Amino acid sequence: APAPGWAFTFTVEAGSQECFDEEAPLKEKVAGVWSVLNDVSMDVDVKVVSPKGDVIYDAEAESSGSFEFTSREEGAYQVCYSNERTRTRPATISAKIAVGEPERKLVDEIAQAEHLNPLETRIRALEHSMNSVTDLQKYMRGREKTHRDTTESTKRRVLWWSVFESIVLIGMSIWQVAYLRKFFEVKRIV
Repeated sequence: APAPGWAFTFTVEAGSQECFDEEAPLKEKVAGVWSVLNDVSMDVDVKVVSPKGDVIYDAEAESSGSFEFTSREEGAYQVCYSNERTRTRPATISAKIAVGEPERKLVDEIAQAEHLNPLETRIRALEHSMNSVTDLQKYMRGREKTHRDTTESTKRRVLWWSVFESIVLIGMSIWQVAYLRKFFEVKRIV
């Protein structure tokens, strides 16, 4: 899970794309997670481009994913979410992008064991774990809402189909009774 950053939910209209810029200093970790909320079968394209225009991450036709890299240059990294594969439905996307946490080896070089006491080390580990749990909870709440909406929609369709089926059955029964009465009716010829 990415470090503390900004999480957001947005809608990408059918046949279009939304891009966001994220400033990153040199040699900082840039991480992101994203998922389509409104339909798990809906796929979007996600691309991360460096300030010089190099493609760093490129996911095609996926409903969720994550990326993580260390910035090789300072500047605005562009993250684009494209819904151009679908021409009919907008995609609601939940994403989180975080910039921070320099490369692990740099942290190890800067903060030697004698600089950090065991309590500080444990506090940092707990903070990272708490952020991961918080991110997971937000993601799971979004997924639960999507699944609940799908279940409610399916329940409504089943209900209306059952009502329609019952009406057709009652109609067919009435018609059969009327037809059989007419069939067995004694016709008198005078």
